[in-house]
Amino acid sequence: MLGTRGVVLRAGGRQFTRVLSGLNPSEGSPDQCCGLMVATRSLSSEAPPQGPRVPPASGATMPDPEASYPALEKLGLIAAEHVRIKDLAKVEELVNTIIGGGFSRLQLVVDFDFTLTRVHMGGQRCHCSWGIMDNSPDMPEYYREEANRLLAKYYPIEVDPKMTEEEKIPYMVEWYQQIHDLLVKCSIRQASIEGMVSASSARLRDGSEELCQKLHRAGVPVLVLSAGMGDVLEQVLRHFKVYTDNVKVVSNFFNYNEQVRNYAVFTVFCKDYYTT
Repeated sequence: MLGTRGVVLRAGGRQFTRVLSGLNPSEGSPDQCCGLMVATRSLSSEAPPQGPRVPPASGATMPDPEASYPALEKLGLIAAEHVRIKDLAKVEELVNTIIGGGFSRLQLVVDFDFTLTRVHMGGQRCHCSWGIMDNSPDMPEYYREEANRLLAKYYPIEVDPKMTEEEKIPYMVEWYQQIHDLLVKCSIRQASIEGMVSASSARLRDGSEELCQKLHRAGVPVLVLSAGMGDVLEQVLRHFKVYTDNVKVVSNFFNYNEQVRNYAVFTVFCKDYYTT
């Protein structure tokens, strides 16, 4: 459950870990950005402690030379050329609210594919949870052919800027249901997923393992929301030893009876339901 104050931080695992631990950003190079939704969670009727307020910013991305943004400086965001912040004072206040609330009021809500995991490594694109299956030699060729056909048909609908979410959802459900039927036909066994993950190029982003370990030690709940394949992404988390007892995954899961049978449909447009 999310608290009343939430903020989306575009920061990598290393940067967010520095804020939690008070480390200086010079102790490591900034990570590439990933989307982490961080929310304070209220454990009582009292409002969470507020961090120090800073003077309002002008709205420009350049910092006011008269203002001070220690939290953003600690994150390494002020001088980062790849970061644009419209309202420095507002973001500084939100970060300080998270810090002021402490671990007991913190919850992390994070996407999985290409957020917790890397997009590229060594100049090559990494596999997402669906890509792990798509590129596995354990999957039959007819699966790849049909999956690519469905991708070509439905992905343009998913990203069509002229369609509303309400218009897209029936097509997304249709897409997932057809993929489901295809996966049932492939007769995937639960034991085969571990080998698919081990042979894949899926990797966590730099700093993610350190971040997950710190959150586990502090008892901070982590909710992973993904429209990918839950059985596969859970195995990725196990593979990198970050699937600890404070982590909950909401995604598409198989129901097994020796072979795969079916799973609940969780599309890219379901996430708002779980975060509001």
